Amino acid sequence: MRLLTATAGNHGRAVARAGRWLGLDSVVALPTETSNATVDAIVAEGAEVRLVNSSYDAAVEIVRQLANKDQRFVLVQDTAWSGYEQVPQCIVEGYATLFDEIDRQIAAAGQENRYIVAVPAGVGSLLSAAIRHYRTPGRIGRTRVLCVEAETAACVLASVRAGEPVSVPTSTTFMQAINAGTMSATAWPLVREGLDAAVAVSDAQAMAAQKLLNESGITAGPAGAAALAGAMHALSGGEGESVRATLGLSVTSDVVVVSTDGELADSGGGST
Repeated sequence: MRLLTATAGNHGRAVARAGRWLGLDSVVALPTETSNATVDAIVAEGAEVRLVNSSYDAAVEIVRQLANKDQRFVLVQDTAWSGYEQVPQCIVEGYATLFDEIDRQIAAAGQENRYIVAVPAGVGSLLSAAIRHYRTPGRIGRTRVLCVEAETAACVLASVRAGEPVSVPTSTTFMQAINAGTMSATAWPLVREGLDAAVAVSDAQAMAAQKLLNESGITAGPAGAAALAGAMHALSGGEGESVRATLGLSVTSDVVVVSTDGELADSGGGST
């Protein structure tokens, strides 16, 4: 038995570490544009890395086909499609612990659950965990959820505008860990019913946000900085006006920024 997954950073490293804990070999497929630091971090967990000369979405399709052909592989993928929902849902449930912790810290600070949370999104699994958490029946206060994507891979924003799930072509971006062009099948119903707003940010915006975080003592990576970039984008003029109105966002609002990766040696991708 071998664990198998495709990744743009964090997820593959997590699968590789779980494999090491379980005494199982792991095979992790990554796009060739993945930074050396990200590859090295996954290899350090004991996994075999297979580079795919294409996009993250193509890597997902490759491992999907491999798992179908070779029963030795157990696919542990964080995006769902028809007939493959159980494992991604378990991963989403794991992500949900982040938001339980946020609630406890907000409560300890004596604040109410009426803040805005900015979540970076690739396939939308982390985003769906946030929406599910903040739309729990009986929850006191309306926490608004802002989805933040890379301009090169804004499949959630495109789907919201189209009113149905759509895939978008992707290209190279500084925010490698969220460079996905297709939403998880299980994410869309939650996004459709519970997402408040979505924005896409440029590499320049993410770099500026990363610099700001690092100067503040927070070692955020590119995807981790994307959420702050999205919040800053919403606060700025121009197209941010409608987003601000939807979120009820002002300079006095409490905003929680979810940073999903740390900065690796070459500033090129997700870590822990």
